[in-house]
Amino acid sequence: MAESPTFLSIPAELRIDIYLRLFNRREPRNMRTYHSIMYVCRQTQEEAMQVLLLGPRYLHSFHEVLKWIRRANPAHLKFVKNIDVRSDVAEAALLRDHTFAQGCMNSTRSVACNEWYARHMELLERAGEIPTPNVQSSSQPEYSNLHPLSWIKGLQNWVTGPINQPTKPDDPELETPETSIAAISQVFELLPDLDKIWLNLGSSSRGSLKLNCRNTWSIEQQVYLEMISAKCQNLREFTYFSGLTPLSFIRNLSNLRMLRFNGYSLSSQEETTSVLSSLKHLNSICLYRYPEFYDKDYGTSFELYSDHVSFTPKCLAAISPLVSFEIRHSTSRVSSHFLTMATITTLQKYHSHSLRQLWIHNDGVVDDDMFRALLRLVKASSRLKSLLLVTGTTSPIDEKELVSYLPDGVKRGGGGKVSVIFRCGDKTIEYQTAGIMQFATF
Repeated sequence: MAESPTFLSIPAELRIDIYLRLFNRREPRNMRTYHSIMYVCRQTQEEAMQVLLLGPRYLHSFHEVLKWIRRANPAHLKFVKNIDVRSDVAEAALLRDHTFAQGCMNSTRSVACNEWYARHMELLERAGEIPTPNVQSSSQPEYSNLHPLSWIKGLQNWVTGPINQPTKPDDPELETPETSIAAISQVFELLPDLDKIWLNLGSSSRGSLKLNCRNTWSIEQQVYLEMISAKCQNLREFTYFSGLTPLSFIRNLSNLRMLRFNGYSLSSQEETTSVLSSLKHLNSICLYRYPEFYDKDYGTSFELYSDHVSFTPKCLAAISPLVSFEIRHSTSRVSSHFLTMATITTLQKYHSHSLRQLWIHNDGVVDDDMFRALLRLVKASSRLKSLLLVTGTTSPIDEKELVSYLPDGVKRGGGGKVSVIFRCGDKTIEYQTAGIMQFATF
């Protein structure tokens, strides 16, 4: 009589599928007690832990990342490949407070705790953002000129819970490792094998923090980005959203395959072209524009962005052939700086031979010429396997004509995936193949 199969005797592929069904990856719990299956035996613990940690970890601050890491079994950290961190301005304010306190406790910047304290102080000095102690104001204060210790208490309540307000720079509370720049550096030292990072900097998830009319925290954001590029040079996919910062840090990410950002920076268009063209493995670009109400959280405005367009058709022509290109413009109030005739023409000329995936999701409206240019790009991309085209348009095109532009790889029955949704006036046309997620109509 044949023996009944045991869990470990079934194929590994089935066990992996079981692990995937058990885990809720959006809850960053203690890695030692994540699920009872971890306690079955050593083999199931190792297998399940690898499956669990291959997925993204969703964490709401660097402080939370560090606490999560410190609870973990050090042997399991090597399996962490993908993290999603959303750090708001409160954490940036705490970071500045600690850095300034370290500067007060040392006679010169060169004896700061580590190189990142020195770098942070250098950027603050260069920008003229070093706070002045004991500033008194009877009217609405200019917070960027206040001693951080005079206003940081409320911000600490957001990030770490209520604590007593320090009264002097050498207060022991300022040595709390979870809120220092050394601790944030430690996060990436302990996770050197990360493949993917999704980083959302500056968004005020607990309400708008109106400290200033401009983004005074872009310096801290720059430090975060430079730190990541120095510590995580094996990254293959990097997503970041922040205020305006230079793009020079990306040059260190020589293994990068996928870059997702908003297309704006403090780098010149020439510098951006130089940086991105130096990344020989880069083959996927996503230009992501959040809805306009996010601008308030990032301390900026569309008008400010307009003066700092970094990703241009010239840059697009200079980079390595792309396998995937995406524009996601989630606002109808303003037109995209990147969904232009020059961009589409450049894509067709330099990348149509290599494109496997083309996603254009535009909440605005394009004219007939632009829409037909998009369709010509689709038709020229003979190797295309995945197409998403969602936009408003003034084009009178119908579904029959639309299908004539689709290459064999994305036509119905061709093995590819396609979703085209567009509206013309009150009319909405959808064309989708089986197997692709359904998108809401306009």
